[in-house]
Amino acid sequence: MAQAKALDALAPFIALSKTSNSPRQTADVISRATSHPSTFVFAELLHTPRARELAAADPEYAAYHTVLRIFSYGTYADYVRGTPPQTPASQPAPQSAQPTPPLPALNEAQELKLRQLSLITLATDHASLTYDHLSTALSLGADDAKLESLVVSAVYAGLIVATLDPASRIVRISSVAPLRDVAPGSLPKLHASLRGWSQRCDTTLADLDAQIAGIRKAAAARADAEQKWDAKFKRAVDDEKKAMLGWRPAGSGSHDTAMSRTMTLNVGGSHAMQRQQPVRMNKRGSNGNVLMDDAGDDSRFGGDGDDNDEFGDDVFDDGAMDLDEGGAAAA
Repeated sequence: MAQAKALDALAPFIALSKTSNSPRQTADVISRATSHPSTFVFAELLHTPRARELAAADPEYAAYHTVLRIFSYGTYADYVRGTPPQTPASQPAPQSAQPTPPLPALNEAQELKLRQLSLITLATDHASLTYDHLSTALSLGADDAKLESLVVSAVYAGLIVATLDPASRIVRISSVAPLRDVAPGSLPKLHASLRGWSQRCDTTLADLDAQIAGIRKAAAARADAEQKWDAKFKRAVDDEKKAMLGWRPAGSGSHDTAMSRTMTLNVGGSHAMQRQQPVRMNKRGSNGNVLMDDAGDDSRFGGDGDDNDEFGDDVFDDGAMDLDEGGAAAA
């Protein structure tokens, strides 16, 4: 997005260079292009026929070609030295070569732009930059306020994402916009950088895969342990329920089980019985009175039993009730 915007801003100047009829006109196009606030890439203008011809023109105008190269892929330090930017493809100049002509002075807009472009280059290679390093590289002296203003302008222009740390006098870089042209001969270096980045990505992905496998293995072991614990807990609950209900193995008679339960009677002289479980009985005393019917309701007892104690059998003088009274007679 940033590159497209910068290319759109450069397009009118490319068209003007194609209609240029003299080195002076071409130099003027270069000055206007490098002063525009929205132009940050200049490779297309640099490779136009008129710009290439300018390199072989009079020294007065050839210096504008050098300035355009510095704006394209150089730094402010290159301009201060007055030499073309060094690239991996650059060859040492022969001893007989003529010195580089003095570079034209930059206006205020060009100085700001070249410092911003230089800041992009410096931020590309470093995650944090000290105030001292930036001040030296950008020829700002010891004026921290001017440096901070430059960084803020670059942030607002969308060139970098950074934060200022005045206490530590450090600029911390988060990201950099791809708004510098590729210097000639730098492709091998870029290829090596991309290859190293690819290898780091492969290593990171391998580490992530190993961590994912470990997490899945631990989750499976945890799920298996929980399943075993749930089964063990369920068996323990079932065993406890069976023990509380007096469970017996299959084959034992239900009649014996029922008769093995305790029956509690209230025999303290009251006329009522309290039963925990209904008991089916049809017992009769010697005088034929019903002691307890089949439904098990609380019948009052009349008459005396075979103990001839002159008390009705609903009053137990011996503290116990003979449930088999009259049993022999009934038989």
